[in-house]
Amino acid sequence: MDENQKKPLYERGIFYVILLIAFILLLIALGSFKIIDPGERGVVVRMGKIQDTVMEEGIHFKLPIADKIAVMDVQFKKYEVSEMSYSKDAQIVEAAALTFHHRNPDEKEFTLGQIKDNNWDKIIKELKKCDLVCFNCHMEIHEKLNNK
Repeated sequence: MDENQKKPLYERGIFYVILLIAFILLLIALGSFKIIDPGERGVVVRMGKIQDTVMEEGIHFKLPIADKIAVMDVQFKKYEVSEMSYSKDAQIVEAAALTFHHRNPDEKEFTLGQIKDNNWDKIIKELKKCDLVCFNCHMEIHEKLNNK
């Protein structure tokens, strides 16, 4: 029997090579998962090309080196900023943020500000029922609807 074969693995260096390989494999395995938090969606970018896949909330597998995940915040946030100005003919002009108006309130399934539990298909379906109008116009539309 060879003198080298009688030595334990850690003395021959094979142990350290195996340990290094196991460590590298562990790093690759840990880099293969992406967590998408609530209120976010992930878009897969594989080798620089955007894929059609949209990752919902949860834990997802990704290819370790080829995939990058672009995480986007998809929560609607209402910001109401009102500014006052004057036009050339000295008229007061007020401007406010844009908002979604459901054309037919009877077809409304949910309010777009409360989309936490809905998926993109439901959101897009709901958005197709809406018009994008300024906040002031939205209030005027509802006032006309309520006074009928």
